[in-house]
Amino acid sequence: MSRFYSVEIADAVSLNTNIEIRKSFFGLFRSAYYLPTQSKVESFSFFYDRLVREDLENLLKADDDKVADVVRHLTLAAVPNGNLKVELCVSRDRRFAALRLYRFHNLLYCPLSEIRCFEGDVAVTVASLFFPK
Repeated sequence: MSRFYSVEIADAVSLNTNIEIRKSFFGLFRSAYYLPTQSKVESFSFFYDRLVREDLENLLKADDDKVADVVRHLTLAAVPNGNLKVELCVSRDRRFAALRLYRFHNLLYCPLSEIRCFEGDVAVTVASLFFPK
């Protein structure tokens, strides 16, 4: 787990109408919450080998009703330093997930996709891909 604002997509995710930013300790600390369930949103970064790029892109492009099929056929194994990076913001109850795919190019991770937000059962399915039980 890391602070919500430690990933690049945090600013964009905070603009989602179902996300509320709460300040604490005289405004020095900020936390994000998923409003429908009042669950705290946390951020994560995962690195993968370039061989799973197409699979991750298919996940991001899939319609909500097809996400479960894509996840069922996908297995991910994180690596310490990969060519691909996934930034993920997910609520503790897993009912909200937002992710973006990056590619390492010219010594930087450059975005390969738009930010995709998932809610409800679809978000639970996506979160299970990154946090297996």
